[in-house]
Amino acid sequence: MPGKILVAVAAAFLTATASASPIPDRERVRLLVDAGEWGDVIEILTPALERNPYRGEDWHILGVAHARLGDCETAAPLLNRGIELGVNSRTWGMQDAHVEAAQCAALLGDPGLAVDHLSIAQARYKFSDFERFNADPTYAELIEQPEYRRLAGLGDWANVDRVEGWTADLDYFVDLMERRHPDPFHTADEREWRNAVAELREQIPVLTDLAIRVRRRLADHRCRTGV
Repeated sequence: MPGKILVAVAAAFLTATASASPIPDRERVRLLVDAGEWGDVIEILTPALERNPYRGEDWHILGVAHARLGDCETAAPLLNRGIELGVNSRTWGMQDAHVEAAQCAALLGDPGLAVDHLSIAQARYKFSDFERFNADPTYAELIEQPEYRRLAGLGDWANVDRVEGWTADLDYFVDLMERRHPDPFHTADEREWRNAVAELREQIPVLTDLAIRVRRRLADHRCRTGV
């Protein structure tokens, strides 16, 4: 009899543990995401995150589910939480996280925040598919932002003269390198590097295109290596 009682207690414990598991059925969630069954995704992940609130990927997927149902008010903080915790620790995961957050920010009327997310997605995670925004009239306000147009490579370049074009290109290069590298001046002196950039900017009118490309490449190399 004591043995049977012990077995029953163990079985009850295992059942309770399984039911309280903080890990949702990943395969089921994946299939539901693929099928666009966002309500079911929310039903699974909401209680799972109450039990284990430290999985960035789950926060991200939950945020995407709410966004797909047209509720960016709810989705935005969920997406941001996913970014804070990290999504898969892979390039595409964090890239997608920032792009989704940018989409919600734009739809909520905050194009500046949307640009911030896209800037990070581009600089750190190699995002380049701006056409998804350019081709969608929903993002018209975002597309009109000068910073977005710079990121997406939009502009009336036919009316930009050579000096203006190279100056804009140099400014973009400097901004992109400083945002992409977590510590861009760990090997190069920041003051010297900025002075070199300023000197190059002043010399653009008299330098050839090839000379500008070479000097910019050298500036990039020095910032990366200190040589």
